[in-house]
Amino acid sequence: MKRSGLEKAVRKVRLAAALLTAVAVIATVAFFFLMFCLTELFINLFTGGWFSWVFPCVATAMAILALLALAIVTGGSYER
Repeated sequence: MKRSGLEKAVRKVRLAAALLTAVAVIATVAFFFLMFCLTELFINLFTGGWFSWVFPCVATAMAILALLALAIVTGGSYER
């Protein structure tokens, strides 16, 4: 049985939406990590300490878990 043009278009749109979502999530995590690295760098510039990967990694994990918890509590929707 052949698929109609509409079914093919719907499949392409769903695939594009899934890829866009994946890219957005990866970009958000990378942005969080880089901002926490920048924070760590500025703190160490003023305190004279060494750069450590511990703070950016832990802070990124905590931020992602907080966003995940918010999504679970709100049911995946930010509408009131």
